[in-house]
Order: sequence, then C-alpha cells, then structure tokens
Amino acid sequence: MNTGVRFAMADNVAWCTLISSELNNSPSVSRFGGVLFRRRVPAYFPNYISTDCDVAARKQCGLADELRSLGLPAGFGIKDSYANLDLSDQGFRCAIEGQWIASSGEQLSDTRIPPDVSILWLKERHGIEAWIQSSGITAIDVDRFLGSPRAVRSVAFIALLKAERIQAGAIINANERVLGISNVFSLAPELDVWPLLTAAIRRRVGHDLLVGWEAGEALEAAQAAGFEAVHPMRVWIDERGQR
Repeated sequence: MNTGVRFAMADNVAWCTLISSELNNSPSVSRFGGVLFRRRVPAYFPNYISTDCDVAARKQCGLADELRSLGLPAGFGIKDSYANLDLSDQGFRCAIEGQWIASSGEQLSDTRIPPDVSILWLKERHGIEAWIQSSGITAIDVDRFLGSPRAVRSVAFIALLKAERIQAGAIINANERVLGISNVFSLAPELDVWPLLTAAIRRRVGHDLLVGWEAGEALEAAQAAGFEAVHPMRVWIDERGQR
C-alpha cells in the first residue's frame, strides 16, 4: 500500500475524530480493527472507520452488532477504508463507492486564478458563518469550533469569491506532513473549482502532500486537477437502526 493511501486514511481518521469526538462529544475507541464513535455524530460523518484491513474484515459481524447496541439513530454510517467489507447481509447498504485521493505539488499543473476571483482563508466567526451558509454544510458548530484550540490551529475554511460572494470552497485540515481537503462545494458551474482550490492551497502552503477522498463526478474533477486515485473505499449505511 503506497504512502498516499496511508496518509489519506490517517488524515481522515484525525478529521473525523476532531469533529465527532472533540467538537461533538462522541467518545472514540479502538475496536474491530478501526475507530468506533460511541454516540451520535454529525450528519455525513461515520460512526466507524476501519484502519486495519484484516481485522476489520474478520470482525465485521461483531462490528455491526456492537454499533446497533449503542442505540444510534437510523442511517448511521461505516467507512470501509479498504473496500473489503461486505455488510449487505448485516442490514447495511453500500451508499458510496469512492477513492482515496492524493497529490504532491509536483502533480499539479500551474493554474492561474482569474482576476475576478478572490481567495479567502477564513478563521474568524463572520467568515466561517458565511462559508457554512453558502455551502449548506452544517456539521461544524461555530461556537464549539472557535472554542477548540486544536480546531482553530489545524483547520481552515477556504473560499473562492466572485462579485464579492462566496461561490465555492473547501475545508483544509493540517496533520503531520499532510493536508486534508474535504467538503468541496461550488455554486458556480463556470468555475473549474478543483484546479483553483489546489492552486490557492499551493500558493499558501507549498508542496505538502494533499489528501482526501471523493466519488462520482467530484472524483473525476479531482483527478482532472492532478490528484491520483490511490485506493478504493466505501461508505455503508445502516438500514435497520432505531427510528
């Protein structure tokens, strides 16, 4: 397994732990070859992420049983980091077939940011609230975020502005030797968002390894911008949970 895969997975675990455990009080434990969050987590965040390929596959039945014993709401998710689990017989549906992605600075072509597009790195309340309103991504509570030194230190919201309005953006989280990119959104079909975002990131932080995961058209856009698909992954959704 190449370095990009390992870093992408580790970064995602760190990101999910920050949001789910530190900012939303869902304790995390190492179980079944992965990280398990024992309480409700924000929408679109998983309650389990596999980190050990072999252990997770061997213990997947026990994993499903334990997660259901926690009384989680219907539709909780499992992030199958290696795409090697088969949870269909356990009452789960494979909702996403995606890929971990990675890019060093050398892989990205030089992209010129149009003169009518401005780049903002948002760290203050007003900017973050505007980003959340524009993106529709509500997993982050601004008060909790600003009250966490770790979150403030390691996470930034990047916005592309056109005509003084946020038209696209992403979240960047810094971990050891890598940057994670997630929650990419666009309100402007005419903007080629992925090259613009990656160019802005490179201008700011240089050639650190940039990692994340995507699926579908977003994956194709990331690959067109120079990212490599380094390993398949899946997201499984519970269909038997409490309602």
